[in-house]
Amino acid sequence: MPLTFSYVFDNTFFRFLGPFSGTRYSASMLIALAIGSDARSFRTGSLDFRNYFGISTNIGVAVRLSGGVSGGKNPQRFILGGLDNWLNRRFAQNLDVFTITDFYFSVFALPLRGADYYQRIGTHYFLVNTELRFPLINYLVTGFPLPLGFSNIRGAGFLDFGSAWNSNSGFRATEKNAGGKIVLRDVIAGFGWGFRMDLGIFLLRMDVAWRTDLQKFSAPRYLFSFGGDF
Repeated sequence: MPLTFSYVFDNTFFRFLGPFSGTRYSASMLIALAIGSDARSFRTGSLDFRNYFGISTNIGVAVRLSGGVSGGKNPQRFILGGLDNWLNRRFAQNLDVFTITDFYFSVFALPLRGADYYQRIGTHYFLVNTELRFPLINYLVTGFPLPLGFSNIRGAGFLDFGSAWNSNSGFRATEKNAGGKIVLRDVIAGFGWGFRMDLGIFLLRMDVAWRTDLQKFSAPRYLFSFGGDF
């Protein structure tokens, strides 16, 4: 049974559909000791820091920095890409090389919009998320097919970037392309905008995301998911 040691701080204040001001962070160490020939052994350290501040009474900025490293005989894998509760999800690769035990002890590093699930996998990772959150529609009433009213629809503009890699993979954040311009190599970046709507029983999120290597941009990706923001 792994042992977990954590230090957590949280003084955030919630408004609208998520945290609006304050700071929250956690530093954790997960240790699994090999007891028996088939037992798994690893040590994983992780950090998650989030800061929220309001520009005005209705507009706020959210910044999140997270990362982790795992070592030992059977290090955990960090799986980077995608977002929580993604309805029209896509997968960059399959996990046939993983055993059920490997997958059970893996950690999903989310969100990285513009990338697919399983985009990068490694024993090290970092992820940076920034969002500008603002009011989009104060009140919306539909007439067809049913007269429905929706209020406080929030908008968000975002930039996500991060990577996951193994210690022996020769990680390089950038490189020069054939034209001599700097492009991202092992770092994945995505940006875009979207809206969040409270449907009473859950929060619906719709995002339009583009992936970029600093020189080129992908076609837009339309992402539907549900749940609160980080």
